[in-house]
Amino acid sequence: EPREVAGLPAVVHEVYGRHADVLVNNAGIPGGGEIQDLSFERIRDVVEVNLLGTLYGMRAFLPEMLRTGQGHVVNVASLAGRFATPGTGLYAATKHAVVAASESANYDAEARGVHVTAVNPGFVATEGFPQGDLPDWAVMSADRIAVSIVKVVREGIAPEYAVPRWVSPLQAFRVLTPPLYRWGVRQARRAGAKATRASR
Repeated sequence: EPREVAGLPAVVHEVYGRHADVLVNNAGIPGGGEIQDLSFERIRDVVEVNLLGTLYGMRAFLPEMLRTGQGHVVNVASLAGRFATPGTGLYAATKHAVVAASESANYDAEARGVHVTAVNPGFVATEGFPQGDLPDWAVMSADRIAVSIVKVVREGIAPEYAVPRWVSPLQAFRVLTPPLYRWGVRQARRAGAKATRASR
């Protein structure tokens, strides 16, 4: 609830005797499936957790950071926030929004000594996202993302950081050659559909 989130900075100050220097917004639930197949309740739940939860955290902690002129907000988004792929419309929409909100907020905050960064991981094995269908080489541990977040904060990296780093140039490919990028996504989708049919 927004009111409960709004009270968190006061709790931090009461427990530690100072304001929060770093906020890591790391809440997310899966939102896979084609939009027309999702229930209205599922759409609402994913938007509330993935997007509104992040925005509420930013709203609660940024004012004190800006008042003191120091702090870093790290919003854990996803590479799905940069690359829309088939069957992930809802999840990708929430993560695209988190990336956009982070970039916009960083423009507003950086001149006042505060950074806002979207950290965009690829596939990470967690309880909520087991990634059991993917090969081991394609899946990262949560520890790797934690190390990346520490790096972002220590080095003041903003407004965006992709993990793994080799994915970053693909964003330029997506932006500079949209038809070629979309053709590649469609080919990958067709190949995935064929593989699924063959395994039945």
